[in-house]
Amino acid sequence: MATEPRLLTTDLMASLERVRWSVLRLLIAFAVASAAAYPLAPYLLHWLVRPLKGPLVMYAPLEGLMGYLTVSMTTSLCLIAPLLLYEANRLLRSVGGLPPRVALGSTVAAGGLFLLGASFCYMLILPVTLRFLL
Repeated sequence: MATEPRLLTTDLMASLERVRWSVLRLLIAFAVASAAAYPLAPYLLHWLVRPLKGPLVMYAPLEGLMGYLTVSMTTSLCLIAPLLLYEANRLLRSVGGLPPRVALGSTVAAGGLFLLGASFCYMLILPVTLRFLL
């Protein structure tokens, strides 16, 4: 009787288990960060609309709630971005044999580049886009 290759039984299942736990940790962190960011949504929305130099117009009753939910979820994605990068590096390190020092350095560098890109978008791209679209 032939046995199954080891890759299909142990390594693949262990890798899938690690991916499952990583996704579960990320979902829990996203839910906690969204719940923490929701009370701050009015202040964040006011800060984001400041370059608009005018009030937001809402045409439906639920647009205000959807705006708050969108801002809180986007804020939570920005807050958990380092954790997302860390989990991705951890999974790649376990599969590809990436050294921990390289994984930590790339996580910090990617987080810094993410913050730099977000600030570039807010400072330069958003005002030009709002003037063009509105």
